[in-house]
Amino acid sequence: MQRLLKHSCRWSTLFYHRAFIHDSSSTARMGVPFTFDDSKALDYFNQWRRSFWLAPGDWKTTSVTLTRRFLPCWSFSLKGSAYAEAYVKRGSWLLGGTEWHALADQVTLPNVDLSDINVYAAHNYDRQHIVEIDMKLNDTLQSIDVSSLNNDIIEEWTIDRDTAFEIGWDLVIVNEIQNLSIKNLTEHKKDEYRITSIRFRTENEIQKLVYFPVYTVDYQYGNRQFQCLINGRTGKVAGSRQISRLKITAILMGVIYPACIMSLISIVTFVIYAATQRFVAIPIGLLAIGLTLPFVTISSLIFGRYAQDYSHLYRGKRDIREWLDFKKQNPHFFTDKHFDARQTSETFTRQRTQETKSTYSLEVGPDFYQILGVSRVASNTAIKQAYLLKVKEFHPDRNVGNKEIEEKFKLINQAYAILSDPEQRQLFDTYGYEHVKYK
Repeated sequence: MQRLLKHSCRWSTLFYHRAFIHDSSSTARMGVPFTFDDSKALDYFNQWRRSFWLAPGDWKTTSVTLTRRFLPCWSFSLKGSAYAEAYVKRGSWLLGGTEWHALADQVTLPNVDLSDINVYAAHNYDRQHIVEIDMKLNDTLQSIDVSSLNNDIIEEWTIDRDTAFEIGWDLVIVNEIQNLSIKNLTEHKKDEYRITSIRFRTENEIQKLVYFPVYTVDYQYGNRQFQCLINGRTGKVAGSRQISRLKITAILMGVIYPACIMSLISIVTFVIYAATQRFVAIPIGLLAIGLTLPFVTISSLIFGRYAQDYSHLYRGKRDIREWLDFKKQNPHFFTDKHFDARQTSETFTRQRTQETKSTYSLEVGPDFYQILGVSRVASNTAIKQAYLLKVKEFHPDRNVGNKEIEEKFKLINQAYAILSDPEQRQLFDTYGYEHVKYK
């Protein structure tokens, strides 16, 4: 299989052989267990929020609700060789400016081993927070018996394997290869380098759908709901910290106000002394206090209010923004993949029917053609193009918190899974939704 990706400033090609590892049982999932109980998880969270000295005092004692969850992740391990083209920076801005010059020889990285690349396979939780708790599969996977657990503790995946690989490739793998290439170059000569092209020839790829233990911490502060995540293995916490408006305002007043007064006194005193040869610092100082106090106070209060709302306004979507920006520049969202048609159909159908639950509860199910906006005689190419446009339009990361969009996104993926499979599409056309919906 060959994958060709065009980046905003680079071409990247990936050749690889894929191996898919997944438990076929419908009641057992592979994952890693929790290493501590709810009481210890609460201790980790309390230590985390008390360590932040800018936090308001009442937030540190706010009651919270803990929930044990197993989050789905597609885990990838890649082995192969990478080749990169690079530019080196020459010159100095002090001596006429700098220029980038292409290196004559490409960077060769033999025996590249990228393991434990884990991509969150759903949209219910903040992806940046999941990155921050550092989910690593350091231990042997164990079977998680779904029948013995509360149904709510297992989160069903909504991002298929190939989409997860695209996310991992764009956000993790490319960066890893770039870092390895630059490290290789700087070992020979300490210069500033820029990687412009990457070719990764992979001899082996292992994929696993695994479930990672996480505690979700939900609490209400003020009139808003917040959520934090705790790594169920290490106890690492990630989430939105609360910031005290009073503390921020006091710090700003203590730093900015004296600086403003001294600056104004110095400037006005210098101007008057230059014009009259008289030194009148005391009257000018009193005037400066009167002029700067209202301005600095109002500015500090406004900034303090913003700082208080920062954890709510900022969703930590840096990686997702980079991914979406890349996809805007590259319209081939899933790229052109050259699969064996029969193997692809069987694999994609199997992973869907094994894992995904129905998201439509009515007896008269959805019209998949209408969801994708295509006719019933549309070709496979037209269906794929319509699907790519729909997933970009209704992606949950572009519509954070919109449950209706999330459900629509699930139906779009479901529609493509059915209509892209000739056998499933024929069943849908002949017998309707009831004969193809996920079990």
